[in-house]
Parts: sequence; C-alpha cells; structure tokens
Amino acid sequence: MATKTMIDLGCGNAHYLTKKRFKGYKYIGIDNDPERVEKAKKKGIKLIDAKVPPIPLKKNTIDLVWSSHMIEHMSRDDQHVLVEEIARVCRKNARVLIKCPSIYNFCFYDEPTHQFAFTHRSLSVMFERAGFKTIKVGYTSIRWLPLWLQKYVRYIAMLPIPFFCWEVYYEGRKK
Repeated sequence: MATKTMIDLGCGNAHYLTKKRFKGYKYIGIDNDPERVEKAKKKGIKLIDAKVPPIPLKKNTIDLVWSSHMIEHMSRDDQHVLVEEIARVCRKNARVLIKCPSIYNFCFYDEPTHQFAFTHRSLSVMFERAGFKTIKVGYTSIRWLPLWLQKYVRYIAMLPIPFFCWEVYYEGRKK
C-alpha cells in the first residue's frame, strides 16, 4: 500500500508532526517564516519555505490537509485562492482539517495580523464551493475553563453562543 501524504499549512515549528492522529503519513510542512524552517531543518524535519497561496505541490498528491490558525491571517481573496489550491493538490476523498478563530472570539480582534474571522457556516460554504463535502463543522475550545467544568459544557460549546465559541473547526472530504 502506498504511503499517504499530508501537508501542514502554516506549520510553524512542525508541532503537529508528533500528533498520534498523523502517524503513518509522509509529512510535508509549509511555512513562510525562514527562521522556523531553518530550526526544523536542524532537527531533521523537512519543511518548505513558501508563502501560500499557491501551494508548491503537484495536482492530486495529498491525502490530508491540516491547518491550524493560519487562514485568518490572509485577505479574503487569498483565502478563496488557498481553498482552491487545497482542492487542486488533494486526491479524491482527501481529508481536510482546519481550525481558526471564531468570529465570536474577542481575542481575534486584538491580533493585528488577523484579517478575517469565520463562523461555522462561512468556513463550510467556502470549502463546499471548492468541491468538498462537509463531514463535521462547529465550535471548539472551552480550554479556558477548568478541566472538571469542561465536560459539563462541552455540548453547550457546540452552539453558536458567542461566550463559548473560541475556535471554528472544519472537517471535509474532497468529492
């Protein structure tokens, strides 16, 4: 069986490379911070130093796309181009996992490099228009609550109630 390939867009220091759910994938990290790319190279991790979009990979080569807190740093036009690029590099049935700040996250507005926040609907519509089927979308991160309290409010956090909507997550598959 061929090895599956994943890309981590905006990978930073390649922190997610060590996550168990990504074991078994050939890892390609992409970041546009030359210092982070150089540090990763010293650790033996191969990253691509590039600003996306475009994604510097061939068409239909990726089985999993992961991006955590990167897309909100782009202009609205670049976000749409990025999603089209993700569709271009993904094989059929490739998974896409995206996390970004929610429009309801008051901290989003304190970061000067943030350009556009999402609701669960705006994120899923953008990917659906590019040829993805939404598997799961919603709000996460009640991490600011004590652990003992998180289990009691987990279901409330899935509702679009501004106080609980820290992040938006999207999971989809390419049609």
